Amino acid sequence: MQREASYRLLSRTVLTSNGCWMWTAAKAGRGYGVLRFRGRQWYAHRVSWVVYRGEIPQNICVLHRCDTPGCINPEHLFLGSYQDNSRDASCKGRLPGNRTHGSQKPIAKLDETSVRRIRLLYYGGASIRAIQRQYHPALTWEGIKAAAIGKTWRHVNFDEERTATR
Repeated sequence: MQREASYRLLSRTVLTSNGCWMWTAAKAGRGYGVLRFRGRQWYAHRVSWVVYRGEIPQNICVLHRCDTPGCINPEHLFLGSYQDNSRDASCKGRLPGNRTHGSQKPIAKLDETSVRRIRLLYYGGASIRAIQRQYHPALTWEGIKAAAIGKTWRHVNFDEERTATR
């Protein structure tokens, strides 16, 4: 069972330059990989922990050192309590009420210059998939689309990019 699960995990990942094993199959909200394991749906990073490290104790979270939800590299994962998970999210600027935004957030995968380029490409006719391939597999389709249309990165002047392509 472990060998089969290991194959299923590795056959659905792409290795990135920062060492992340990016899950390329089905994803749930916020970019976490999902798959069927032991008869039910699991997050892919939790399956990775079980396959490569061992069972996860009850009421324990599997956290990401790399802060990339799609990463399943067991070297980038660690166990922690719900409190540890909240503390980790707060330190990385992911909790509501955190006043930092854009590239000031420790978890930012883009910067303002990249967002401007994404918007120029998008409004110039490039597909989100093409933009995703040009940037990084760690960036989800949803994340790129949100940046392109101004749903996220609102502090980056939206009209400036749209008028530049007309």
